[in-house]
Amino acid sequence: MLLGIVVCAVYLAGLIALQKASGVPYVAIAESEPNLRKGVLIPVAVMTAVLVAFLAATGRLADAFSFAPTVSAAWLWAIPVVILLGVVLRLVRNPWSQVNGRFVGVALLATFLVGLSEELLIRGYFVGALQEAGLGLVWVGVVSSVVFGLLHGANILNGQDAKTTVQQVVASALMGLGLFASLVLTGSLWLPIVLHFLFDLSLVVGGSVKKEGSAAAKDEAVLIIAMYVLSLASVVALVLA
Repeated sequence: MLLGIVVCAVYLAGLIALQKASGVPYVAIAESEPNLRKGVLIPVAVMTAVLVAFLAATGRLADAFSFAPTVSAAWLWAIPVVILLGVVLRLVRNPWSQVNGRFVGVALLATFLVGLSEELLIRGYFVGALQEAGLGLVWVGVVSSVVFGLLHGANILNGQDAKTTVQQVVASALMGLGLFASLVLTGSLWLPIVLHFLFDLSLVVGGSVKKEGSAAAKDEAVLIIAMYVLSLASVVALVLA
């Protein structure tokens, strides 16, 4: 488990260093295609390559994409469904005519790499390390989700304010539980990767045009709250598994 924490810390340190070197503060990464490319795409692409090389060299790459044991609670499918509904709402409502085509292309690649690398690191490699350390299913889910949340706390080092960072850490940890539930439901890392990718994509291309207090913001907020509640409830399924 200690090695797993070290690997997560090294990945995070490398990512922060590359993002700082880009000169693009976290709060400005989605403002333009160059910012998104320099502040997200390039740093994440580099660290994804490093992570994949490490997992391949240590013989852990193939195992990182599968999980056992699985949990057969059918109601857990509500979690990916709620996440996807929120994604669809944001994407359908996005004024695509106002979005630069190159920005969309970079956003697609950048957010896919974010989803791939973070899921491969946390719910692929780190979850496996926790299992090897002898942790039970519940603790594997909780600890990996807390670490996932804490990784996002590093955004404070690149320009994000403390209040927003704390909120992001808590929100990411809760979503981490939902993504872990998706992992144990299917036994495959690909569902968490796809959900993570689409969720981030919808935020990057659509979040800046959402009007606070509008009907769009309200129903999307309801879905997000539902996702958090279901994610917390998923712990019960892990306990009973």
